[in-house]
Amino acid sequence: MKKGGQFYLIAGMIIISLIIGLIAIVNYTKTNQPIIINDIKEELKIETQKVLENEASQGGNPMNTYGIDYSSYLGSEIELYFIKGSNPNIEVTKYINGDDSSVTGLTIDDVNDKIIFNLNNFNHEFDLMPIENFYYLISQEIKGEYFVAIG
Repeated sequence: MKKGGQFYLIAGMIIISLIIGLIAIVNYTKTNQPIIINDIKEELKIETQKVLENEASQGGNPMNTYGIDYSSYLGSEIELYFIKGSNPNIEVTKYINGDDSSVTGLTIDDVNDKIIFNLNNFNHEFDLMPIENFYYLISQEIKGEYFVAIG
């Protein structure tokens, strides 16, 4: 058996394996979109406390401005919802890509002291406080599935 032929055969198999491996890695990285809402949840937890403190001391509505600015930073793939107010004037505002809009789907259960918000046919429950309430939801859709973080 000729040793030169074996060398080219093995070299060809190695090159083909490398090419197939690179193609598999490129396809894998393209198909997986990261779920980043948990990181955003931690950021919002810190930042909304500061904005709410500012709103309480200075008045006005800096939370709306913050929601618009933060949603434009997040882009169009992530929806941000702020649930804010005291009973019976609790409102839900949706922020996406720098735009805000009022949202329906909020019910108040006075018997169990719960705020129930329906998002994508799923109810999210929050405790109803006798004072000013503030909650947020972050929603990200990836391949038809919704991922939600609540704070």
